[in-house]
Amino acid sequence: MHTTSPVASKAIQDALYAVKDGLWPQSALVETGVSATFKDFYQNIVPRLLCSQPHDEKACGQCRNCKLWREESHPDVLHVGRDESIKIDAVRDVQ
Repeated sequence: MHTTSPVASKAIQDALYAVKDGLWPQSALVETGVSATFKDFYQNIVPRLLCSQPHDEKACGQCRNCKLWREESHPDVLHVGRDESIKIDAVRDVQ
């Protein structure tokens, strides 16, 4: 089990405040790599962005968007595996 570093925790909190205040960009490319810090960031921010009934900085976990996220089938999230690359046409097709 890992713990999130204080720097990562602050980055996550700052990003969550930006989401809450409507300051997050319309789209973002998040590369998680193998770092637990990036995975923490990704797993905290994306559900909150997708949630249709958020509670402050947290996703509700119950709405349709949260369920689709949990099932890794949300249409607004493109998961790219380690051995894959993103083609520009795939990015253009994301709506």
